[in-house]
Amino acid sequence: MDHSDKVQTACLPNQKDTMTTSAQEKAQTAEHALRNHDWHVNNQGEPIEDRITDLVVNLHHLADEENVDWDLILSRDILHHDEESEDR
Repeated sequence: MDHSDKVQTACLPNQKDTMTTSAQEKAQTAEHALRNHDWHVNNQGEPIEDRITDLVVNLHHLADEENVDWDLILSRDILHHDEESEDR
């Protein structure tokens, strides 16, 4: 599934070198993605935990459709988050 032509880049912040992007800037980027997802699935006003869960579940569905190893994604997530959190 190639949805690159449908990505709404106008709501994304300027992309910077990931080595110099702060955790706060990364959280803001994630917030933009979450708000975009909320709009598409009508989740506005729901608790943040529910909104994030719904986005993650939908990403899991995407990984399944694209034959991506979800466990690999989760292990990379933990590794990258831990490394980036050490930089604080």
